[in-house]
Amino acid sequence: MRFDLAYAHPHAPGYPVYVGLARAIDSLFMHAPARSLSLVGAMAFGLLAAVTFAIGRLLVSRAAAIAATVVLFGSTTVVVHATRPLSDMLGAALGWSVVACGIAALLEVGREGRAGALGVVLFALLCGTRVSNVPLALPALIVCARACLRARVAGRAAVLGLVATAAWLVPLLWVARPSNLYVASLAQARGHFHEPGITSFASTGATGRASAVATGLWTHVLGGYAPDRPRPLIVWSTAIVALGVFGLVATWRSTSAQHESTASRRNAWACLAACALAQFAWVAVAQNVVWQPRHLMPLAPALALVPALGVSAIAAGAASAGRVAHRVGLYALLALASIALVPGVQDAHRLARLQATLPPPAVRIADYVRTRLPAEGTVVLSSQLAAWIRFRAADHRVFAVRDAAAAREIARRTGLRIFVTSETPGIVALRSAVQERARVVADRYVTTTMYDLALLEIMTP
Repeated sequence: MRFDLAYAHPHAPGYPVYVGLARAIDSLFMHAPARSLSLVGAMAFGLLAAVTFAIGRLLVSRAAAIAATVVLFGSTTVVVHATRPLSDMLGAALGWSVVACGIAALLEVGREGRAGALGVVLFALLCGTRVSNVPLALPALIVCARACLRARVAGRAAVLGLVATAAWLVPLLWVARPSNLYVASLAQARGHFHEPGITSFASTGATGRASAVATGLWTHVLGGYAPDRPRPLIVWSTAIVALGVFGLVATWRSTSAQHESTASRRNAWACLAACALAQFAWVAVAQNVVWQPRHLMPLAPALALVPALGVSAIAAGAASAGRVAHRVGLYALLALASIALVPGVQDAHRLARLQATLPPPAVRIADYVRTRLPAEGTVVLSSQLAAWIRFRAADHRVFAVRDAAAAREIARRTGLRIFVTSETPGIVALRSAVQERARVVADRYVTTTMYDLALLEIMTP
């Protein structure tokens, strides 16, 4: 299990908590680095499901908690990433664990100090797991800190938070060296905010970015129907939309008519909304959702709660008909939802197995360049994969470009064979001059890193 930030294994700041857990599992049990990384993701998926259930139970009802967990299992990106060797799942699980602690600190009278202190510790571990999920937990951290102050355990919580931070920061500084960590982190930050298409600061297509966010939330996060997904998912998609609308309307009417919502419960809902909106704003503005919709995955538990409100409202209505009718209606509803969800879960598992048996798309393209293309007379251009291809195909000429517009002119002037990776901006304008050479992935749910990634040759007249 290689750890070298200079070569982006992984990229800075290095996910020390995630890598440390995987290394511990690998040393003690697995002795297989890739499986150890995947096992951490699988355990994190279990934690995320448990936290989603807990939040639903605290805020709404047991029926809503069950329904939210079922919807979470229908999320394509959640299921696909459950066993992927990436830090995304653990980061999402820890982030929502902090949110759960913040909600518990507002609702659990008498135990707010314990919940707040646990939230502080989990936030410290989150910072060493995945920095991109920090916005999700930041509003909840404020709630936890205030709870610790009210319960007079702020000092103890601060000490525990510092210990949790030192547990990953000291080993990281020891292994990576402070100067190397600084240089690698600075380079990563510059690339993150200035590469075309990655963030809204550098992206020129606001419409395309908004479309990618909407499509990602629907198909990847909620598991909704799309033309390349199983047709029975139309039933599931209709159900989650109908339940979501019904649940929001019923919740609004109930709150307005009865005025039963206490201040603490309103604050808990506000905490949840602030956390979800903070993460959404960060993802929409500063992360690559055009080519990497997996960055939307942390929003899955929040979206899962929306149709869960509808299930809770139906369960509450059925309760007035008697306890037996309540149970029968709820179980029948869950059974129908499970049947409608089966095709989506099967599809997600198929994609997960495919990812497990095939190398990542970027690796397959790099290996194709190394083994199938001659080093002499060939040039490879890429906006995102140049460094990776260059690393695995050192004998080839590989250049990073911002746009593919000049590729055809380069081919005409030099007489060289010019290949461009399909994520490079401007490649669509060259469609008539493109000859497909090595289409690597044709299923956008398999390649959650990029849509339809391929290596394309620019042909001259």
